[in-house]
Amino acid sequence: MKETTDRNYLLEVARRFDVGGDISSVVRHTTGHINHTYIVTAESEHGLKRFILQRVNTDVFTEPSALMDNIIRVTETVARKVEDRGGNPAREALTPIRTTDGNHSMECDRGDFWRSYRYVEGRTHDVIPEGRLGVTLAREAAGAFGRFQRDIASLDPADFHEPIPDFHNTPVRYRAFEEAVGRDTCGRAGGVWDEIAFCRGHRNLCELITGPLDRGEIPRRLVHNDTKINNIIFHNGTTGAKSAACVIDLDTVMAGSALFDFGDQVRSTISYAEEDERDVDKVTLEPMLFEALANGYLSEAGEFLTDREKELLPAAGLVITFETGLRFLTDHLQGDCYFQIGRTAHNLDRARTQFRLVALMEEKMAALEDIVRRYV
Repeated sequence: MKETTDRNYLLEVARRFDVGGDISSVVRHTTGHINHTYIVTAESEHGLKRFILQRVNTDVFTEPSALMDNIIRVTETVARKVEDRGGNPAREALTPIRTTDGNHSMECDRGDFWRSYRYVEGRTHDVIPEGRLGVTLAREAAGAFGRFQRDIASLDPADFHEPIPDFHNTPVRYRAFEEAVGRDTCGRAGGVWDEIAFCRGHRNLCELITGPLDRGEIPRRLVHNDTKINNIIFHNGTTGAKSAACVIDLDTVMAGSALFDFGDQVRSTISYAEEDERDVDKVTLEPMLFEALANGYLSEAGEFLTDREKELLPAAGLVITFETGLRFLTDHLQGDCYFQIGRTAHNLDRARTQFRLVALMEEKMAALEDIVRRYV
């Protein structure tokens, strides 16, 4: 999806949303791999207000109206739960902004699909900071995602559209990887044989979650499915009370396993390295960060998880990290069609960091299992 840079067009789109003031600027926000996001500033009698304007990538989300139906149902439910516990939905829940004709989204004459959210003030972290602050952030983020799962637990997963079919279906992701290797449409397979061999040597990981899920050993739940640390907004600049953390990026909320969410938290939080770090020797596994995740997540989700789900928590990070590496490597082989890139071989760098994390988790799996047992 090509980025939109026409300022007049962006201003025109922004004015189609009821932001309660005169639009003064629309500035590109560089976060995210999939959609194009802009920060809108509006002037009103109460001063300046900011909003998020987002162009949905309809190459990825092919049914954007159904996607928005999912999001509206989730945001309304979370807002009610926040109010019930005495919180502030404006700070602790995403709030979609309606268009001037009363809809929650719009499709313009160019065919672009747009939506808007109230801007939630605070800070996100692409990488967990070192030291005590990082441990605190990890614990709070894991608690926020566990609380999010609990907030939407009353919703029936069967009622939700599947925005990306087989999103966390690891065996399907593996088959797509093998197909990409076989076709080698961009002639890149010859330069990544070590990574291809790593994937083939870890094929046994594919069924660790989907197998029990398909057999009914663990329940199918409505879950976030994309629980990276940067999908939490922390208030007060760094951290705040646990109830103040806001979960964002709801595009992949759909039926799945609670283990998908915990696994992605582990993947994105247990190392201080960037997700696209070129020097894999800088990729580490920090047990104290894993312990913070287990502590925070189980403090909120421990009551509704089954014994079998708790038993599989240590392996969840291993599976989702491997799956994410598969996706990055597959995209590299296919010519970088899915994830936005900023340099040559960007997706390959991302894949290598994931595979390094997989190897480290395998080495320390006994210690991770001990940590989970402690908090269970």
